[in-house]
Amino acid sequence: MIRFFTGPNCSACKVLKGQIDARGLTDQFKFIDVTVDHKEAMHYNIRGNLPVIVTEDMQYFLGKTDGIKLLNTLK
Repeated sequence: MIRFFTGPNCSACKVLKGQIDARGLTDQFKFIDVTVDHKEAMHYNIRGNLPVIVTEDMQYFLGKTDGIKLLNTLK
């Protein structure tokens, strides 16, 4: 599962989400608003610098990256 941590005033989040939508990858992401789901954001130590992407499989935390790196990967 890929968790996409976002916020309401995050312009970079909107750009990245648009890129994800354009590539038809939306169903692979769980979009999490950090202003709404504080518990999940705290679990992954998300404290700003949005967007943040967290990847894991069913058992293991695989990594965390910022949205710019993901956007460059998608290009």
